[in-house]
Amino acid sequence: MQVFKATAESSFIKEAQVAQELQKEGQLLGSFDHLYKLSFAYPDLPTMQGAFYSLTQLIYQKAGEVEKIPELKEKKVRREHLIARAAGLLTQFLALYPENPSADQASFSLANTGLDLRHYQETIALCKELAERYPQSSYLDGYEYIQAYCNFALREYRKALDLCERIATTKYPDEKGRLVASDNQDLAIYMAGQVYHAMGQPEQAVEAYEKVEKKFADAREAVAYFTRKSLSLPEVTSLLPGEKAKVKLTYRNVEVAKLRAYKVDLMKLYLSRRDLSTITDINLAGIAPDYEGEIELGKGKDYVDKEKTVELPLKEPGAYLLVARAGEADCSALALRTGLKIEVQEQLASGRVRVNVMDADKQMGVADAHVKVIGADDPQFTIGDTDLRGIFVADNIRGRSTILVQRGADFAFFRGSLELQKPPPPKRPLGAVLAERAGVRKGVDMLSYVQMTNVRQLNTMLEQKQEGVQTGWAY
Repeated sequence: MQVFKATAESSFIKEAQVAQELQKEGQLLGSFDHLYKLSFAYPDLPTMQGAFYSLTQLIYQKAGEVEKIPELKEKKVRREHLIARAAGLLTQFLALYPENPSADQASFSLANTGLDLRHYQETIALCKELAERYPQSSYLDGYEYIQAYCNFALREYRKALDLCERIATTKYPDEKGRLVASDNQDLAIYMAGQVYHAMGQPEQAVEAYEKVEKKFADAREAVAYFTRKSLSLPEVTSLLPGEKAKVKLTYRNVEVAKLRAYKVDLMKLYLSRRDLSTITDINLAGIAPDYEGEIELGKGKDYVDKEKTVELPLKEPGAYLLVARAGEADCSALALRTGLKIEVQEQLASGRVRVNVMDADKQMGVADAHVKVIGADDPQFTIGDTDLRGIFVADNIRGRSTILVQRGADFAFFRGSLELQKPPPPKRPLGAVLAERAGVRKGVDMLSYVQMTNVRQLNTMLEQKQEGVQTGWAY
């Protein structure tokens, strides 16, 4: 019997090596089919069972590489197709060999296929069933982690949080049967932070993220996002004559901000800077502001952007530079008390900009208003005055347009949103686009370990040299 078993295993390994040659010839699907049929052409000895199970892991692993394999691209085999095939074979393996030593691993892989295929409800039920089937499994925490992720995906946030807390605090059996902390403890805490984040509860999210920020870059970035101090004002606030000067100050994690207002010559200011984002760098030392005050804001732990409307005593017409500071956070903006109004028409392809200057009160065109137009990619301004209709046209503007208008003490400012005369961006490879859309699922690390281990075992078997069966007597 031993001779016959060894002969069968030796013959199987020799025939299985055809699969490796098929892979080298670029016939991956043919390789899969050959190994599958071969597994059932021989007795189900441990070697054959192991090869069948390793085949399921190989197919699952290749699902993540479909864009790199010419045969799969040519035959339009998608990632989902291979995962579904792996899931079918794993189910067959578990039905045929429920007592196989790899059945526990196979069950865990099967649960992950459901997760990858987004069969969330079915995967939750499967994980519960598998945990009951293998009560001493070293993957019990993995099953609960998968359930937590599925609940998260189904927007069942409370269930996901309960499971995350359990994984983070409960001990589970390891491969030797000892009760130890879960390998997924940090992942569970990280997921809890993500769940709170999705629920719009930033304070709880930050608390969870901070516990694992040294291990996960995304958690570290999320903490930085929520806890950063920031101030911002609308780039330009236009105020009609006689209207109360009100501006909206947006803040985050700031208790008190100092706000100053300086009356400026807008034309000279912009000509010297070309970019309002650097206005706060202007040395204003020794210049008395027209307004200065402290604005009471939040408690310093808002974690989200909030707004406060601030009223300023800016009564005279003209342009005012607003500067807000709170520690290292600062911002600047313009407030224009003006009777002018700008409406702009932009032609994307030609770069033609048509400026309509009107009296904000009378809604009539304003003639002889001085206009300067420049694009972000232009070396110099296009300058002129409005005609009798209040219209000025600038041609061949490149990049986002900026328009300055002056009539006496009245100023008007406009910043375009279109990138005029910009060539279309180069097309990105389809694979990169699909990968970006799919995103990255934070799975259980042990899955990739299981796949790599079993694929390595299969490759080792396929590379063995067979020179017959050695027999002998033991005395």
